[in-house]
Amino acid sequence: MQDFSARIVAYLAQPGIKSIRPKELAYELEIGKQDFAKFKAALQQLLDDGKLSIGKNKLLRLKSQPGLLTGTIKRTNHGSGYFRPHDASQLEPDEVLFVAPEDLKDAYTDDEVQVQLLKKRIRDKRCARVIEILTRASTTFVGSYFERRNRGFVKIDGGQFETAISVGDPGAKGARPEDQVVVELLRFPSPTDAGEAVITKVLGPRGTPGVDLLTIIHEFGLADDFPEPVLAEARLQAQQFADVEGSNSNERKVTSNEEGIDEEPSSASLVTRHSSLVTPSRLDLSNDLIITIDPVDARDFDDAISLTREDDGNWRLGVHIADVAYFVRPGTLLDKEARERGTSVYLPDKVLPMLPEVISNALASLQQGRLRYTKSAFITFNPAGMPLHTEFANSAIKVTQRFAYEQVMPLLNANDDKTGSDQTSADEEVAEKVVVEPQVLALLKRMHELAMILRKRRFDRGALDLALPEVKIDMDGDGKVTGAHVVSHDESHQIIEEFMLAANVAVANKLADCGLSFLRRTHAPPDERKLRALSEFVGSLGHNIRKMPGRGDLQALLKEVHATAHEYAVSYAVLRSTKRAEYSPDPDVGHYALSEANYCHFTSPIRRYPDLTVHRLLDEVIQAEHDPSAKRKKRKTEAPKGHSDETPLPADLVSLGKWCSLTERRAADAEKELIKLKMLEYLADQIGLELDATITGVEKFGFFCLGIQLPAEGLVHISTLPDDHYDYDNRAHTLVGRKRGRIFRLGSPVHVVVAKVDLTNRKLEFQLVDPTDKPRKPRTEEDPPRQRRRDKKRTR
Repeated sequence: MQDFSARIVAYLAQPGIKSIRPKELAYELEIGKQDFAKFKAALQQLLDDGKLSIGKNKLLRLKSQPGLLTGTIKRTNHGSGYFRPHDASQLEPDEVLFVAPEDLKDAYTDDEVQVQLLKKRIRDKRCARVIEILTRASTTFVGSYFERRNRGFVKIDGGQFETAISVGDPGAKGARPEDQVVVELLRFPSPTDAGEAVITKVLGPRGTPGVDLLTIIHEFGLADDFPEPVLAEARLQAQQFADVEGSNSNERKVTSNEEGIDEEPSSASLVTRHSSLVTPSRLDLSNDLIITIDPVDARDFDDAISLTREDDGNWRLGVHIADVAYFVRPGTLLDKEARERGTSVYLPDKVLPMLPEVISNALASLQQGRLRYTKSAFITFNPAGMPLHTEFANSAIKVTQRFAYEQVMPLLNANDDKTGSDQTSADEEVAEKVVVEPQVLALLKRMHELAMILRKRRFDRGALDLALPEVKIDMDGDGKVTGAHVVSHDESHQIIEEFMLAANVAVANKLADCGLSFLRRTHAPPDERKLRALSEFVGSLGHNIRKMPGRGDLQALLKEVHATAHEYAVSYAVLRSTKRAEYSPDPDVGHYALSEANYCHFTSPIRRYPDLTVHRLLDEVIQAEHDPSAKRKKRKTEAPKGHSDETPLPADLVSLGKWCSLTERRAADAEKELIKLKMLEYLADQIGLELDATITGVEKFGFFCLGIQLPAEGLVHISTLPDDHYDYDNRAHTLVGRKRGRIFRLGSPVHVVVAKVDLTNRKLEFQLVDPTDKPRKPRTEEDPPRQRRRDKKRTR
């Protein structure tokens, strides 16, 4: 049975949502006709209880209760937790509240809860007590099945649950000991209740090919197969487009007579030859020189590029993006499914697409030589890369040639007299295998030239480069790790990156100029406390910046440490000091790292739902501008005039932005967790393997480090370090040995050996490899606890 009261309170507690009308709230919560009476009753009860208020304009508001905060819990392996409020302004910058085990109830990680502030402090942190669990993050978990005393139990993966959970009689659903199973929790474990669950699916024995993938899919609640009605709708779109494509193809055959003289196209054609952009129909670019550059193993191509140099020296860039909005209309089953998924999920050995493959890999995908519908952004730049003018159109293209990133730079280098002897034999071999026409090669050269101009101008304007090297695992046919490699990010990637950024900025500026609210890609400035901590940290490395560094200071710092021993440490620290980018309609946030006031995602509608919503708005703008008689009707996503903190943002966009941000994080976390699981399975047979690593976190009890050759992160416990007294400095992110002065600092390189792998709790332990020092005896669970020193500042 649904708890409508909890859902109402949870929705109104979201940041950015100040008030909403009851009918709009019902729409946002997707309340059907059969549940509307229950929804109204819950709403009235909340009003009667004083938890909600309603104004004369029938706007509902959540009444603030003194001392009560709403947010999410992060539970630790020790039974305690940390609370982070939805509204960060309610606490100190980046502050979290400690929740002791006895105050946690049965709340678990990512549950939405309401807490009460307490007067006590533990380990210098303010404390809170869970008053109510508003929404469970999940009731579905994955774990390892075993039997004991004629009962079935499941040990949940990840270590979040301290004890195994009973699943009733043995052998349910055909489960066998050591099988990975999916369970639905009926009662969550708490200090007074062991909890209870029921097995819903058996995945198979741990270690069997594909079981790790299924584990992560079910653990994160990812959608895999599409419902049949959604597939049927996609197939219908495919048939309709095939008819259009065939009809258009036939029309093209009759527009040229036997003498080769073009005749007037049929008025029934859905694609119109262009003489200008001002046309109510689709712009025909099918004879234009257009190319794509994508990963070699890509299957969905959603962006293509054209570029010309005008007689006056100006550049005319065309960024052509798959017109997914043509196939996925609002309110359809395809749309609802795409919104629910939010994004495609790219796992190491499987892609879970946002849209059925008949659309994502076929109809909408910009395949070479196939007629495809697009939305085109045309940007005119002066020779120095300054944007002068933008135009937008619905269009149709045929990609002239598809390139993989790995082909582009060898081709450019092979045909550039300046590289000469720098050209490697490997590049020459790649270039020789690619057949490319002179005009296409000329286009590649123009693209490279303009992209480098745009890149320089972007960084000159204050943009930050926060990217760190990425390591990708290599796998065999069974999905088992065989090794890893550093992902290349050469100038071929930068070409596409710069053009996509330019298109995203152009579209965002256009929508903002039209007075529309839309899902922006926002990146808020760092918190002051984090900036001060960053200043202290880099100061400890000998780099002096202001106590409150601005974006220019950070950019100068990154340049200063480039190609030095401190590059990774400083880059990693700068990245940690910034906030996570998210989707929001708030026009006042901007994008800090890009140094842009208006920014949105427009270029990947095949795999991101926010891009699809932007395409729909842009379509309205295009239709209104190309058809003067058409008047765009006012919509609830219209940007409020004179926006201020007192003017609420459109509630539907706030909610959608939060959902899309959540699905994006879920996809990234699922990918990271599956890589972690595969790496643990690989390293379980590699005990004693030595790795070069980088310290990614420093704590009182040791430090975490990430392998350079393999993307495996593990703990080096302080008890295994060379014998010394170690002082922990949380501001400098260091452990410092008192006797020998050995320093373990965030970002520093270390050489470690794989010491222990715990697959159930997904933990990896390293030991430091130090030929000059003899480490202490590794700590084991059987060892008696050591007596703590009275000086609490010392950590052994």
